[in-house]
Formats: sequence, C-alpha cells, structure tokens
Amino acid sequence: MNDKIIGLVMIFGSLSILGFLFYWTILMPILQPELLLQAYLGLAIVFFVIAFIILVFLIWIGWIFLKTRAPKEGMLEAKIEQNKNSEKKKEKVNK
Repeated sequence: MNDKIIGLVMIFGSLSILGFLFYWTILMPILQPELLLQAYLGLAIVFFVIAFIILVFLIWIGWIFLKTRAPKEGMLEAKIEQNKNSEKKKEKVNK
C-alpha cells in the first residue's frame, strides 16, 4: 500500500476527530448549555484532553511515517530495477 496515503489518512483522520471532539465538548455546551449537565461537561473535557493527547501522538507518528518511509518508495522501486539490470549484465558477461 502507498505509504503517503497511509500517512495522510492518519493525519487528516486524527484532525477530523479532533475537530469533532472540540465541537462536541467545548462549543456545544457554550452554544446550547441546556443540553449538557455540568458533570457531563467536566467528564467530556477530561475525555477531550485524553483523546487530544492520543490523537496528537498519532498525527506525530503519521508525520514521521510520511517523512521516513514515503520518500523511500520511489527509491526502492528504482533500486529493484537497477538490481535487475545489473543481474542481466552479469549473466551476459558470464555467458
């Protein structure tokens, strides 16, 4: 599978979940306070902080994934072709 796609899905998926959590736990009680109790708000904020830390960590892993593995894909394919060509040349020399 394409490493760039995996890294981008990890980053943007985490960002979209963070956006939803921010809306649900921070903006929703401010905009419509009658829908949520204060205890639920406290619990939701704690959940938001925990999820935020986990998702930021996932974004960080995705970023490292993009920087380290994704650029090597093209190099890997080129290296395979180079090895095939060098093996063919060795076979011709040995014959």
